[in-house]
Amino acid sequence: MAPHHAYGVLAGEQDAANPRIYNCAGMVEKPKFEEAPSKQAIIGRYVLTPRVFDLLEKTRPGAGGEIQLTDGIKALLKERRSLAIRSTASASTPEISSACYSYRRVCAEAARVCG
Repeated sequence: MAPHHAYGVLAGEQDAANPRIYNCAGMVEKPKFEEAPSKQAIIGRYVLTPRVFDLLEKTRPGAGGEIQLTDGIKALLKERRSLAIRSTASASTPEISSACYSYRRVCAEAARVCG
């Protein structure tokens, strides 16, 4: 298992109606283990609205002098509800065909939940 500091970590609560869905409250980019808000690693599969790009243009460089996508997502969280869907895929053995299938499933499930 990869250490927490190798991934971003989700802050949020598991949805009462669907245990695979988390209502996002925030995220921490590559935290120390003791500072991680949960055990839910963010493995870099996102379905985002174009609004995040507007927010990224206003974002100052963060860790490593780079503009972090997570900062744009955190700004988006202040404006609208965002969800995370727990994947059963392994981050260490990605397969393109299953990733594409999972992406379509995640989009469909997110659309159903968000309406």
